[in-house]
Amino acid sequence: MEKYIELSKKCLKEKLLRIKQVQVRTGLSKSYIYQLCSQNKFPRSIQLVAGGSSVAWVESEINDFIESRIKARDDQGVE
Repeated sequence: MEKYIELSKKCLKEKLLRIKQVQVRTGLSKSYIYQLCSQNKFPRSIQLVAGGSSVAWVESEINDFIESRIKARDDQGVE
């Protein structure tokens, strides 16, 4: 039961972002986001409903992506 409660609390902290929100956050176009996803250079999306076509991204993973780009710039220059 404790694991379930812990998992539930974690899930409540996570938010899902739809493609338009991801575009605004990153400044990238929809097609480029999907291109980067196919090259494993961008966080993977998750299906909102099994068998459905709606997808979203985990907010913390998008934030980590943005932070990694800033760090890459500061450390060596953008790749």
